[in-house]
Amino acid sequence: KEYSYQFDVSNLDNKPFIKTFGGTGDEHFEKHRVTRDGGVVAVGRTTSSDGDIGSTNKGGTDALLVKYDQFGEIEWKKNFGGSKDDFFYNVVQTKDDGFVAVGVTASNDCDLAGYNVKDNDSIIVKYDKEGKELWKNVFINKGILERIFQIEEGLDGNLYMVNEKHLLNNTSNDTVIEKRD
Repeated sequence: KEYSYQFDVSNLDNKPFIKTFGGTGDEHFEKHRVTRDGGVVAVGRTTSSDGDIGSTNKGGTDALLVKYDQFGEIEWKKNFGGSKDDFFYNVVQTKDDGFVAVGVTASNDCDLAGYNVKDNDSIIVKYDKEGKELWKNVFINKGILERIFQIEEGLDGNLYMVNEKHLLNNTSNDTVIEKRD
């Protein structure tokens, strides 16, 4: 059985398109944004190793970022993670026309080799406009479960994130806004 995800947007020329993205696993886009070039960037997750993903799945669920042009054609796609579950929840286009994606990871290998990831640690990954990974950061949980759900770039070029923090021995959550350069 093949699963896919569809979205419908209009480009700057006002020519609508509907595109399907998927493979034999599960795909889900959590967030999409219209880009300055009239295209679309979407982030989420995938379990496929075929179809639109190709054979690049690293195991488990991979975080997914796909850049479409103004006509709905895939310009590039990136999956990120390791052998466990990894998700992107949000993305923002930066002033340099690159992208910053945020999410969570449980992986210690592949793209996250060398990090001491526990479980559901927050990730932030910067890509250039061509989809090349420029940098990444993992926020290791130290008794606090932290998930980054929202991200925006301010006029000052800093990244502003809205997080949910949960003390692992507590039953309540706190919401936090953070500024990062």
